[in-house]
Amino acid sequence: MANEGGNVLAILAAGSSARFGTQDKLTASLNGKMLGLHIAENLDALTFANRFVIAADPGHPCIDQWRAMGYSIIINDRAELGQSASVAMAAKATRNLNANSLCICLADMPFVTATHMQRLFKTFEDNGHRRVIAS
Repeated sequence: MANEGGNVLAILAAGSSARFGTQDKLTASLNGKMLGLHIAENLDALTFANRFVIAADPGHPCIDQWRAMGYSIIINDRAELGQSASVAMAAKATRNLNANSLCICLADMPFVTATHMQRLFKTFEDNGHRRVIAS
């Protein structure tokens, strides 16, 4: 169940994997688990009021595990419009919760660590929550 306020994490997972050939890159194995699960697990220790995954396929092989990690799934039925459609959905969900901030990560970023994200959050806090912080 979604909570109002706080900080929101949105993982964008609705891409077409076009540069990866015919395989869905999020299901490719990396260190014994699907690529699409790494960022969700890496950020598990961080506190977010809400966690979303924006996905194109309601039957995606990662969905059950994302849900088990506490992510709500938002289906982007307009994924063919590109990443901006997923960003817009994440922003709308965040706005509907009256959240303080939105952190967007891509599902194919397996090597981003919680420590890296904590440094970004500190920069955001040091700037009075008034700036866009990106890495």
